[in-house]
Formats: sequence, C-alpha cells, structure tokens
Amino acid sequence: MFITAVSSVANCNAVNLAVSDFARTILRPRNLTAESGPTDLIAFHFNRSTSQVVPTAPAGGMLNGAAAATIRIIYGSSGFNQFANNPITASLSPYPVALATPDVTITMTITNAYSKAPATPSNCNITIRGVLGKRLA
Repeated sequence: MFITAVSSVANCNAVNLAVSDFARTILRPRNLTAESGPTDLIAFHFNRSTSQVVPTAPAGGMLNGAAAATIRIIYGSSGFNQFANNPITASLSPYPVALATPDVTITMTITNAYSKAPATPSNCNITIRGVLGKRLA
C-alpha cells in the first residue's frame, strides 16, 4: 500500500512518512477460520518502522467503517509504543472478506501516525491506499 496524502509535510517528515512511501501490508480478516479470530487486523511494514492496527470502535472488531483503533508501533530504533483509541477511518471493498475473495481495496486515514507518546502527538495524519491480493498457499 502507498501513502497517498499527508496532513503536513513537515510534521510527517519528522516521523519519516511521506506521500508515495510504500508499506508491505498484511490484512488478517476476522472470522475466516478458527485461527483468524474475531477481529480484523492489519499490519504495515515501512522501511523504518512497523505498526499493527486493531479496530476498537465501533465494537465488533470490524476494520471497515472503524473510527478508532489500538495502534502498536515498533520504531526504527526498536522502541515500542501502543496508542489506545487512536482516531482512524477505514474502508474495505469488498467487505466482509471471504476465503474466496481474490483482492481487497483498502483506504485508511490514521490520525497522529507514528507519534512518540500519547502526550506528544505527531500531528501527522496519513491516508494510505492499496489493493491487497489473496496469498496463495
């Protein structure tokens, strides 16, 4: 997936995010198999950091239509942080994702991406978009 928009070039540069940055992305849709669990999960692997997004609002574990999420980050320095109820917007198509779904288009906006701490927000909002294909075997 690619970052398609940022709220502030300067603020996003400060946390190493910019328009056209690529993230290897893994979507684990909910309730596909016993191992899938009850919550959609998505992880982004950027060149310098990694994050996992776990939808928290509205309740039900659905990423499509989510308004908030717990975001876990591993920074390039190997530091770790977690942010609860971080505002996001997310749209997946088609949704729900089924085992036979060949690809999913995802658009997400993440508020205060890659903040260092809850008390010091990054003021960098990103929009990330892409089409994820089904992994075969």
